[in-house]
Amino acid sequence: MIWKAKTDNTGKAELWHNLFDKDNSEPAFIEVKTAETSFRLADPRPFALGINHIELDETCSTSSNVDILFITDATGSMGDEIEFLKVELKNIIERTQVQDSSASIRLGSMFYRCEGNSYTTIMSSLDSDFNKTIKFIGKQNAGEGGDEAVEIALTKAVHDFDWSPNAKARIVFLILDEAPGTSPEKIKTYQKALADATELGIRIVPLVASGVGHYSDKSLEYLMRSTALASNGTYAFFTNHSGVGNDHSDPETDAYDVEHMNDMILRMIRAFSTVHSCENALNQAYKAEPKETKVDIIERVILDSNARKPVSLTELTDTHSSDSTSIDLGSDSVEYVEETAEIAYVYNTVKQSFSFYPNPTAGLVHIKVEGDIKSLFLADMNGKLLQKYDFNGLTEMDIDLSLFPRAVYFIQYESMGKWHTGKIVLTR
Repeated sequence: MIWKAKTDNTGKAELWHNLFDKDNSEPAFIEVKTAETSFRLADPRPFALGINHIELDETCSTSSNVDILFITDATGSMGDEIEFLKVELKNIIERTQVQDSSASIRLGSMFYRCEGNSYTTIMSSLDSDFNKTIKFIGKQNAGEGGDEAVEIALTKAVHDFDWSPNAKARIVFLILDEAPGTSPEKIKTYQKALADATELGIRIVPLVASGVGHYSDKSLEYLMRSTALASNGTYAFFTNHSGVGNDHSDPETDAYDVEHMNDMILRMIRAFSTVHSCENALNQAYKAEPKETKVDIIERVILDSNARKPVSLTELTDTHSSDSTSIDLGSDSVEYVEETAEIAYVYNTVKQSFSFYPNPTAGLVHIKVEGDIKSLFLADMNGKLLQKYDFNGLTEMDIDLSLFPRAVYFIQYESMGKWHTGKIVLTR
């Protein structure tokens, strides 16, 4: 057995080969098991050649169970983050209940420090009585330190909590500011805990705090991004906007949106637990318009890819004449620069557009592009990138979505820090 995973709330399971070891062999088959059916797919295709789509005829049912666990680093550097969590958790949970009143939510918490401290881990079990978890968190504080026991905490989170086997969502929010130790034993322990989490269908959402502020050491960010990717979760981080913790470095990306942590966690819970109704035919369910999620963006931060820091208006005008009507930033033509909250926003004046048909589609989609669009991306309703289509000078292209499950997808491209998106319905 190479890798095990459970399908998520959208019906997808992600299987990983060579995630930890350099094994040149190819997987022989994929086996899918449900309560009523078992199916074996021989010679599965690698992701570069498309998605392995398997659809089984089984009784339609959806669980209402949602399990949410907060794991928090409780060493001395995490004092501000713990106090923040004490104040905000109640608001998050109350809003989660209002958002999905039909969900049966259980909440749990774990704090960890280092081996040899007054404790290594301390936990409050998953429970539908939210006050139990809120009171437990309220009693915690930050202290001590050493080699932080991230791998031990993750192992206990997977094996010492009674995760619901039929939950529609199992989510771990991992709040930390330091990576685990790098001894071979600690690495193996962390890898096994991550693989065991995916086998149970637990999605890990790291919330990286102030310790990531070491500009020269990106090991924590890279490890947490990989952890989120392997478990079908997502990566998030604190910024200096929060006023929480010490100085925060910018992530390795071109741009990011800043939003309130409460809103972000609420949005993630919704994205990871919303299940389309299966009372009607799937085609009819997927033709329904997806519910809009309003996101209050505090600021759009655009980073210089070389300096890895925000590009200020001063830096731009120092290099380019302020009365110039066209600023050459690489290959992009711009008309003006606008300063908003100390960040320079550059607006593209080159006409760019794309169109596609038919929509809805049974699989084949014809796309036309205008302007300097080099690539288009296909994403699912959770925003996860599924495919990239490079045009390489072409203005038209046919793509085939027939290997994907029927659902609503998004075709999109990025230009000067802004994403342009078109929605397409796959009915098959």
